[in-house]
Amino acid sequence: YRDFRGLHFGGSHDAVVYAVRDGIVDAGTVRTDTLERMAQEGKINRDDFVILNQQTQYQDTFPFAVSTKLYPQWPFSTLSHTPVELAEKVAIALMTIPSEHPAAKAGRYQGWTIPANYQACHETLRNLRVRPYEDWGNVTLGQVIYQYRYWLLFAGVSCFGFSYGLVYLAGRRRIEAELRQTNALLEIRVSERTAEFKAAKEAADQANHAKSQFLANMSHELRTPLNGILGYAQILQRDPQITPQQQDQINLIYKCGNYLLHLINDILDLSKIEARKMELFPTEIHLPSFLMEVVEMCRVKAQQKEIVFSYQPSSHLPEGILADPKRLRQVLINLLGNSIKFTDHGGVTFKVDVISNHQAITTRPSPLVILQFIIKDTGIGMTPEQLKKIFFPFEQVGDVEHREQGTGLGLAISQKIINLMGSAINVESTYGQGSIFSIDLELPIATAVIDSNQASTKTIIGCQGKAGKILVVDDKWENRSLIVNVLKPLGFELFEASNGVEGLEKATEFNPDLIITDLVMPVMDGLEMMRRLRSSDNFKDLLIIASSASVYELDKQQSWNAGCDDFIPKPVDVAELLEKLKQHLQLEWVYEDFIPKPEIKTDAGSQEIQLDAIVPPPSDILILLYDFAKRGSVFDIRQEAEKLEQLDAKFVPFAKIIYKLAKEFKVKELRKFLEQYVD
Repeated sequence: YRDFRGLHFGGSHDAVVYAVRDGIVDAGTVRTDTLERMAQEGKINRDDFVILNQQTQYQDTFPFAVSTKLYPQWPFSTLSHTPVELAEKVAIALMTIPSEHPAAKAGRYQGWTIPANYQACHETLRNLRVRPYEDWGNVTLGQVIYQYRYWLLFAGVSCFGFSYGLVYLAGRRRIEAELRQTNALLEIRVSERTAEFKAAKEAADQANHAKSQFLANMSHELRTPLNGILGYAQILQRDPQITPQQQDQINLIYKCGNYLLHLINDILDLSKIEARKMELFPTEIHLPSFLMEVVEMCRVKAQQKEIVFSYQPSSHLPEGILADPKRLRQVLINLLGNSIKFTDHGGVTFKVDVISNHQAITTRPSPLVILQFIIKDTGIGMTPEQLKKIFFPFEQVGDVEHREQGTGLGLAISQKIINLMGSAINVESTYGQGSIFSIDLELPIATAVIDSNQASTKTIIGCQGKAGKILVVDDKWENRSLIVNVLKPLGFELFEASNGVEGLEKATEFNPDLIITDLVMPVMDGLEMMRRLRSSDNFKDLLIIASSASVYELDKQQSWNAGCDDFIPKPVDVAELLEKLKQHLQLEWVYEDFIPKPEIKTDAGSQEIQLDAIVPPPSDILILLYDFAKRGSVFDIRQEAEKLEQLDAKFVPFAKIIYKLAKEFKVKELRKFLEQYVD
């Protein structure tokens, strides 16, 4: 460095070459291709320069060698890139320049020049006490490890692999032994668990059988007295001597008894739902009369609680629909009954509407209608937590007073039934304000549906030809008496037996045309009696109808297997009984002639009142009656008719006509009749 006249940095490569050529500087550094390019362009003559490169840097013509930031290699250790601080120190020491000199700063980036004497460089580094040069000649363990790191790594991996192999083999043998032992223990445990599961399954089967037996017994015991109640209510309904008011009261007894029967069936329905055996049996329903039956039953409950019950049917309701009447009635009565039960103030509104869906109604082969049933109450309402549980079986919400009424099954079963119908029960409720239950059902429209109430006005009084002989076998005298009282007035010859043994004797003695038999009886049950009858050549073709308070499918199937021709559940429905007799005995019923002419009793005796003798009530009452007729509120019309009879004797003929039309749900005829007197 001391032989140099100056040391400069910066400028272009061409400027550096010109500076060296012109003697401005003694040496300069440029890129190799710079000299070649300038020589080709004729700007310089390369012979004017001493050019140092990688091949000539150790020649004696130049006492220095160009270095990078790499340390010189030595036998056992090589350091990678030179740190900036070391480059600065070496540059200062070798060139004896201040640390702030541009050469020292440039050393950080450009590299630095060292003497060609390799030993002098190392001596300089040792004198600077720069590691590892201060330990020149002392080989450390770390240096040896670093130098032979790959061999050491290979040896370590090999040793580890060999050791791992030994450990793996030993561990595998141990694991295999443990696995064999574990398998043996598992086999023992599986055997134990299998035995426990088998025992638990047997216990569950026994419990389920016990539950089924209990439900069957309970159903039988509850249905037996209901058979008498509902049966004699049907007999009284057929009595021509009773007044219209008495007829309504008897109808109400029958309907309430039927409702009690439906409550009993809830338990059985839940079992069917759990077993996924519940089915729907759609039939044609006269919708207005069907809804009024439901309304009348629920209105009585509302009147008992002194709350308002409002029925709001749409004027666009179809006359007939195709649905399962038993299940739909069950759902509506459950929902209305719950609303009435949990409402102590205000009232309950039952609204039936037709949802506008023109495409659904008109574009299908079978016409459809979407009915919306809404039950709104002003009762106690429900919290969000209670809403989550109301459709769970045996879950009851509300206070203790209300929970004590009912089984907690109604809503759960109702939701399942509506699900089977392809819809769901929706609930909105505000605690302390009331609840709204709604159902949207898409149902086929039935045409030419006969109102069951109108059909029931024709009373069967006998049959054409000989009625035949019927043997009634039942251990309960009240059950036998019911059937006898129904059939004897129609001309049948009846015989009775209290058990299967007597039944066989009476069958042999009287040779009946048909036997109606109970299943559960002392001495000999109905199943055994039927089997014995079928085994006899004399009775193998005898018509047998089984009748039982047990409605389980197993009992029905056993009845079929024993040889019965048909099955009637108890309580006996008289209409169903007569229909089955007509079917099996091929009968033609004779009906009582029905002439819908109003009659009243006068002091002079009984006489027929002509329509021109009818005196209408005042206009305000007429307007009220006409409004009820337009809304289809036949219950309100009947109430007003009863009031008219008490108001004045001259209104009795008018009252009787509207009462009868309302009772038979002849809303159109009722409106036409009232239009004669309304201005």
